[in-house]
Amino acid sequence: MGLQINIISQAFRVLADHDNLVKIDGRDVNVKWVQTTSGPALNSALVSGNLDAGFMAGPPFLIAFNKNVPVRVASDAGVVPILCLSRDPKVKSPADIPRDAKIAVPAPGSFQDLTLQKVSKDTGADLDQIKKQEVAMPQDVAFGDITGKSPSIGVFCGAPPYTSRALKTQGMHVIASASQAYGKKYPFQMLVARNEFYSKQPKEYAALVTALRKALSIMASDPKRVATLLVKDNPKLELEQTTSDLQDPDTHFSDVPGGLMEVANFMESQGIISKVPNLSDILFPNLQDTGAN
Repeated sequence: MGLQINIISQAFRVLADHDNLVKIDGRDVNVKWVQTTSGPALNSALVSGNLDAGFMAGPPFLIAFNKNVPVRVASDAGVVPILCLSRDPKVKSPADIPRDAKIAVPAPGSFQDLTLQKVSKDTGADLDQIKKQEVAMPQDVAFGDITGKSPSIGVFCGAPPYTSRALKTQGMHVIASASQAYGKKYPFQMLVARNEFYSKQPKEYAALVTALRKALSIMASDPKRVATLLVKDNPKLELEQTTSDLQDPDTHFSDVPGGLMEVANFMESQGIISKVPNLSDILFPNLQDTGAN
């Protein structure tokens, strides 16, 4: 099971382990958790068969599906505020980013990357120039850089806890956001699985989907308990900040995908994917007729 460095997938892991949420016929299932650095990296593991399922955002999933990787969406997991930040007071939007400034994104084709691209296009920025300035950088590294005394990057596009912590730095401000690009509902974190996993291990597949639904309910109803478990698992986190991240007004937990086709349409318009897929083709049967879009 592939994970990414964000609060939703990590919360699922700690809840699944602590509360023994993944069960088959009443028996606990041992899940092997694999940490990946980005959606594209997780895609590679799915292609090779090293992973059966994992969390990723809409853009890397759509790129994989467009390349005929045999994966589909098993569940949504929710959204957190995806933000692009700058300390430069002259930079109010992507159009203001100096041409010599480096822009840190987790990976090309990541949701953070597509957020910046969409807002750049909508605000009249030079999108081709923005793409040239992007550099792939792990979020923890980018956070340390842009909040340091002598930053080498001018813009950091990321997710909590790194963005929420970075905003405490004097002068740090938001220049683009996923809600600005796509509205309140967007495909930031989805559980995707190999077709073979669904067909050959249906009980394991169902156990993961059910466990995630239970975990999302706990995240929404008891964020302080979830934050406590996350901090116990990772002492680098702060309880107050982690609780705040889970309770952020722009954080939502849901198992029904939303905004996926809007992202697909934008990606097609930019030549990132060659064709917008039919929604029914990218969802497993348990998501059909759920209002996913």
